[in-house]
Amino acid sequence: MSDRHFTAPVDEISGTVEEVARGGITLAEYPGRRFGFSSVGTSAADMSARILGENNKLPRSQVAEEVDRRRGAMQK
Repeated sequence: MSDRHFTAPVDEISGTVEEVARGGITLAEYPGRRFGFSSVGTSAADMSARILGENNKLPRSQVAEEVDRRRGAMQK
């Protein structure tokens, strides 16, 4: 338990999305490798935390509006 996955270092990568599937995405720059979404959260709590981190001076009402906007965009 001393080396839990959320305390380990994180590598950030970027690339051109080649395919999106339920099991993850593939990037053109990493052929044959599928990247999963195991740590990506889309609940209102996850999105609120992300928004607050990006805009830590927003009042709660604006955070709630932004969560609603992003959730609506995800459903389109």
